Amino acid sequence: MNRRPDGRVLAGLGVAAVAGAALAGFVVAGPPAGQRLQRLDDRRAQDLYDISRAVDRYHAARGRLPGSLDELQQAADTHVAVRDPVTRAPYGYALRDGAAYELCAVFALGTTDGGGPHFDAPFSRRAAGRHCFRLQAGRQGARPVPD
Repeated sequence: MNRRPDGRVLAGLGVAAVAGAALAGFVVAGPPAGQRLQRLDDRRAQDLYDISRAVDRYHAARGRLPGSLDELQQAADTHVAVRDPVTRAPYGYALRDGAAYELCAVFALGTTDGGGPHFDAPFSRRAAGRHCFRLQAGRQGARPVPD
């Protein structure tokens, strides 16, 4: 006897396939809320990276660090985001000894694996919550300051 599957069986198989794909997506990429937090943290890290590059250019051109992020942003050759994309609070910036400075942001999630591919250390490794990076301006780009 040659039986063809009826429409209900095919529909059930289709629903099961879609549910399985969605479950696999959650397992591999995490839930949408977690993905959003990760994207926002990647944006914060990218902003800090961009700020560090702008600080380095400012230092190279003027022989000193900017006194504030507002001063950095007012430089004619600098267009960087200096505020958190969600809270709109300014990122932390503090001068240290010589050409050393700190950049700080509040991150939703911590990383231990090097973070995303779009930015270099030290911004790819960070703790959740407020995290500060000690940096040194110089000819070869902003570098972490050893503890």
